[in-house]
Amino acid sequence: MTARRAAADFHETVISLADNELLNELQRTLRSRMRWLLAQHDDIMAMAKEHEALYAALADRDVARVEELVRQHLESGRSAAAAHREPPGAGRADSWRGRGGARATGRAAGRRR
Repeated sequence: MTARRAAADFHETVISLADNELLNELQRTLRSRMRWLLAQHDDIMAMAKEHEALYAALADRDVARVEELVRQHLESGRSAAAAHREPPGAGRADSWRGRGGARATGRAAGRRR
């Protein structure tokens, strides 16, 4: 079993254990997207350590720690996906400019990508 497969299985197991039908439905709908997102992580060991810490907090029933770790985990996931989605420097405010030197925002920015 690959590390990325184990990461996907971890997410699916946590969702299943939550016993929340809405989460289960979302997971079924977004399963392939989640697996793609997990594949964007370059640092598999860091992801595994995040999962290990989450598992420990869940096992200890430490809700505050779980909430903190989930927030951190979501941010690292966003960062990993963004690194693969954007060209180098695209996340910086000065990386590209629209007409008249202003950075494109809103719908116009979405169409330019």
